[in-house]
Amino acid sequence: MVAVLAGATAVAAAAVIGLVCTHREVVRRVLLGTVDPRPLALFRIALGLSLLGLVLETAPLSTYLFSDEGLLPSAAVPQVYGGPARYGDDLVRYVAGGRWSLLHFRDDPAFVHAHVAGLVVVSVGLVIGCYTRTCAVLAWFLLASLLRRGDAHWGGEQTFTSFLFVLMFARSGAAYSVDAWRRGGPLYPRVPVWPQALLLAQLGLIYAVNGWTKSGPTWTSGDTLGLAVHLDRYARLDWHGLAVALGPWPFRLATWGVMWWERLFPLMLVGLWLRAAARCGAQPLQGAARVTSRICWLVLASAFATWAIVPGALGEDPVSPVAGVRAWSSGLAALTISAVVVLGPRLRGLGRLRWLLAPQLWLGFGVVFHAVSLVLFELGAFVSATMAAYVLCGIGPMCVRWVQRLTRALARLRLPIPEHLRRTVPPPEEPPVHDFEHDPAALPGWAWWVGGMVVLGGGVLALLPATQAMAWWHGAWFLTGLVVVGAGWRAARRASASAEPRRTRAWAYGPAGRLAAGGVLAHHLVALVVWQTPRWPSVPWRNDARALVEPWIELSFTRQLWSMFAPNGPRRNQTVRTTIVDSQGVVHDLRTELEHPERLRRPYLVHDRWRKIDEAMSGHRAWLAPWHARYLCRHWALEHGGEPPTEVVLERVVAPFPPPRPLDTQAYFWDHAEVRPIVRVRCAEEPFAQLSAEVRERYGLPPASPESLVYAEAPPRYAPIPMAPLWAGMALVLAGALSIWSRGGGSSRRRDRGAVGGRKRDDRS
Repeated sequence: MVAVLAGATAVAAAAVIGLVCTHREVVRRVLLGTVDPRPLALFRIALGLSLLGLVLETAPLSTYLFSDEGLLPSAAVPQVYGGPARYGDDLVRYVAGGRWSLLHFRDDPAFVHAHVAGLVVVSVGLVIGCYTRTCAVLAWFLLASLLRRGDAHWGGEQTFTSFLFVLMFARSGAAYSVDAWRRGGPLYPRVPVWPQALLLAQLGLIYAVNGWTKSGPTWTSGDTLGLAVHLDRYARLDWHGLAVALGPWPFRLATWGVMWWERLFPLMLVGLWLRAAARCGAQPLQGAARVTSRICWLVLASAFATWAIVPGALGEDPVSPVAGVRAWSSGLAALTISAVVVLGPRLRGLGRLRWLLAPQLWLGFGVVFHAVSLVLFELGAFVSATMAAYVLCGIGPMCVRWVQRLTRALARLRLPIPEHLRRTVPPPEEPPVHDFEHDPAALPGWAWWVGGMVVLGGGVLALLPATQAMAWWHGAWFLTGLVVVGAGWRAARRASASAEPRRTRAWAYGPAGRLAAGGVLAHHLVALVVWQTPRWPSVPWRNDARALVEPWIELSFTRQLWSMFAPNGPRRNQTVRTTIVDSQGVVHDLRTELEHPERLRRPYLVHDRWRKIDEAMSGHRAWLAPWHARYLCRHWALEHGGEPPTEVVLERVVAPFPPPRPLDTQAYFWDHAEVRPIVRVRCAEEPFAQLSAEVRERYGLPPASPESLVYAEAPPRYAPIPMAPLWAGMALVLAGALSIWSRGGGSSRRRDRGAVGGRKRDDRS
């Protein structure tokens, strides 16, 4: 049965490749053209403000999270996050591994604070659009640099790293920015569309994966939201009275609505794609291409049908209700695809259901959902970062009109609003057609087919037990790159030598730039999809498949971890109790439990990342607890003249949510609390529980005897990525080939100079 499911997956992948190759002209026109820069600029501003909020809510804990005086001393970082000791033993392997961080080389508190201050500066630069691309690169690097040193506070950071990585390739400073003001001119230059398409793909992945991982009984019963309002860690107020007054059904309807809205959110992206494809001007498929497209659609439908029929193919438990729901959804997808392909024009009446794909419906629900969640809970800056991408979902022109109305109103109040923001700016300039007369180059169809099938074949060979090796996967991508670059170069030379120049649409780049952008787009999308392979027994090759794309995922730092309140919603409040026994045998209760009145302050208005750390230690990231206990040993010694405590004890305090009747929720918690052990650490014997020589010298403490310092070797949580240097080398070879081509590309030389980065005259954007 596993072989049948694996075969269906391979066939589905082949069908998708076939559809992309058959509709390649639509793909080229939609993804490699240009677009109005103003929605992207609004997204940049909103993302920059959200990033600034993230940094400000993390800054109070920066010493604990990222410095050698915090959770992890410098000597322990390689064991926890991988890499050579002190990151200087093998610099080549370190660079090729892709896990770069400035804090791997220096991590004293002063340097950490300067690092965080730098991230604040580039966040502001991103908001105002000053040296925008440089700020986007630095924002991604500095944030990843922090998280690669410590991620105990992890809570939505993947939203920022994913969006910032793509923003590095986008010309987001072409409008509403200091860069645009310095450039001058009455019009905005159009910008490449493919980074925006990639941002939307990631947005759809965020919601869909988060929705489909919500598979537990609290979601199917609709009780998750009604339970979550009692979660002291996130609730802004004590909502127990509201829950009792409203009863369960409003919360159940909201729970089911949110779950299915997230699961089906990609339908909105389908609607956006269909609208863009209809407007791109590509000719309808004819003859063999049309037949091939229909065959690919039917093959894809058969794969959906196979997943629906085989028991347990789409769930952890073959008899679980969620597995049945997924099977029904897969079967419905197969039936819909088959009906559209077979009946075709006779289903024109379905056009009346276009409103189901309209962005206003999905985004309107999303705004309401997030607004209600922000009233009920304090979840952090990642929520606003996610909503920032809404402006790219087909409502950009409307948002631009709102900005113009707002700025005109502010100008009437005699505020210094720039002129280009006060008035109604004409549509962004279309590049003159003659600028593209000599660029009708197109990658031949056979190169699309060969490249796609070689990558698929390399993936299959890399996963088969008999031939399992990462070399097949990376080699397939490298071979595909060589074939595509060679075929593209030949096509560009033929087009340049054509006696009759042809007028083409306004491409974002020349031939080399289009290949570079398409390669980044394809590779990143494939990596994200493979990385999200679910944890089902019917997918035994999941871990091996994720290992294939891990080098790119780690290099781009776009690890996707979408599982908020999944698979089940919360059922209880739990927190950490901390007890320290000093050298005199005196027991000190630090009263770290969240439910103490001095800690559970309401209304909860400013996001406290310590609550995320408390949640992690007492729940899903229990490996943090021993390190936190060791930190307490060192921190106590630092505050007591170098004298360490005897013992640190961490305990979990757990109590169920209160019943649906009026009562004092905090009194109920303490009346029903159970105390369970987490970890007990003896500071003199535990590895990394003693102050290092560097920290002692920093604070003028007497040096400790060498035999009092205890260290231990342990396997790293993130093992070194095999073949990382080879993978990086192949990428450099392809990048070099494209660079050589773009610098000697004849008539298209001026446009290719920016490759993926854009035109030279707007390079500072």
